[in-house]
Amino acid sequence: DRDVTGVQTCALPICARSSVCNYDIVGHTVLDLTLINCNIPKKLTHRQLDDVPVVAPLSSNWCQEFSSEYRKVCEYLNVPLAPNCPHNEKAFDCVSWGKVLGIYFDVNKCLWKLPLEKIRKCLMYIKPAVESKRISTSSLHELVGRLNDISLMCPFLNTFKHPINRKLADAIRNGLVNVTLDQHIIDDLYVWAGFLSDFDCWLPMAPENFA
Repeated sequence: DRDVTGVQTCALPICARSSVCNYDIVGHTVLDLTLINCNIPKKLTHRQLDDVPVVAPLSSNWCQEFSSEYRKVCEYLNVPLAPNCPHNEKAFDCVSWGKVLGIYFDVNKCLWKLPLEKIRKCLMYIKPAVESKRISTSSLHELVGRLNDISLMCPFLNTFKHPINRKLADAIRNGLVNVTLDQHIIDDLYVWAGFLSDFDCWLPMAPENFA
């Protein structure tokens, strides 16, 4: 489910550590109110700003129960929800596959896949960086963020991002506008490019994803 709570965000200072918490406090209250009348364990529910992913065993009716109660609470509080998406990419409930927080999941097969747009955006930064061996600090920051995001689902890729993370930290600490990439980083980026180039690759969920 997706709601549009937190309309006060336009008055919040950008980059303040308190902004996200203050933005999300109303939406998180909706989640807490829903859980009062549900049997689903709280650890199986999550919240990322305007997204509320919920995962439950197939043998239970927890997802159906949660979804029904969440809609009731939102209706009572006049919190608008996005309509369900027929492609399970935006808002949806009680399904075994779909796009959650920017990643495609098939829980019946325990598989996941990156959306094409995520792959293209990463390669858009990697290709010129590898060719010129230079990149702006702002672009490096964007690229590292994307690589860190992907490696959450594919932990073995963490091996190929430590040098680039250190390079970004050094660039920020020294106030550099552009940085030169050494061969170790270039080699790591080739690994990432090879991984990302298989556009239609479903991968098994790593054990760490079930923690």
